[in-house]
Amino acid sequence: MKMTKEELLNLVNEKVENQDVKIELMENITDSMDVVADTSNMVDKATYDSLQADYEALKQKYADRFLAKEETKEEEEKKDDEVKEDAVVDVKEI
Repeated sequence: MKMTKEELLNLVNEKVENQDVKIELMENITDSMDVVADTSNMVDKATYDSLQADYEALKQKYADRFLAKEETKEEEEKKDDEVKEDAVVDVKEI
């Protein structure tokens, strides 16, 4: 069962009789559970959304740039193959 900080402190206060041990445990619980969130690395939602939009635009730009050329090369190769096939003339027909 997961307890809150206050519940745990109350339990220690009720169960432990030795004052020195009780104080030590309560101090350790208080120091351990008072974790302050580090917000220095966090950005606000507007900045995050702006950066996310920029990232998506950049990703699309590179996809268009590099993937479009690959498709164009494949299409050109198909056209070249078709032209080569048409260029073949059978000598017997002449």
